[in-house]
Amino acid sequence: MRGLSRTQKLLSKALLDLDEEAMLLEVLDGFIAGVLVCPEMIPPSVWLPLVWNGQDGEPAFENVTHANRVMGLVMEHYNGVARARSSKRLATMHRPSRSTNATVTFSGSYGSRASTPP
Repeated sequence: MRGLSRTQKLLSKALLDLDEEAMLLEVLDGFIAGVLVCPEMIPPSVWLPLVWNGQDGEPAFENVTHANRVMGLVMEHYNGVARARSSKRLATMHRPSRSTNATVTFSGSYGSRASTPP
């Protein structure tokens, strides 16, 4: 876990402790990026359950305090990814080539997984 902030380390451990089906931090990064690039905002109530176990099951929280702590870490990470995404640094690091449509392909795969109800 070298190079991770204290909060990222806490989040990584919290996700690993939840369930073997919960997303790893690296997967969560891509998932959040996909959620953020969708044309319409996807509410956390739709995409958060996917973080816990990838489908529609219940998360393995010990109690309400534990749930609030883990959700707080996830939302703090979400906000950090959103800030980084809007910065020039990230925009120049992830510029798609002119010959591909990588951004649409990437975001489309996550958008279909966390689609909003009709």
